[in-house]
Amino acid sequence: MKSGKCPKCGSENVYFKENPFPIEEARIRLSPLNTSSFDYCVCVDCGYMEYYISNPKKLNKIEKQWEKVSEIDQSRYI
Repeated sequence: MKSGKCPKCGSENVYFKENPFPIEEARIRLSPLNTSSFDYCVCVDCGYMEYYISNPKKLNKIEKQWEKVSEIDQSRYI
């Protein structure tokens, strides 16, 4: 989506907004005093939306603190 093309419908009517919801509920908690907001991309033709961590430097905290998808017991999602 960041390329300007929707991966769902192929439209190029994709719009971007940095941290459009500057409220606590629209943030991800990385530690008690450390949060990160999101940047959003929305396709106005089909409504598909993706969001990304605003500060890429915080991705290393997620890598250290979260479970990697391949390591999660997939049976709990079936």
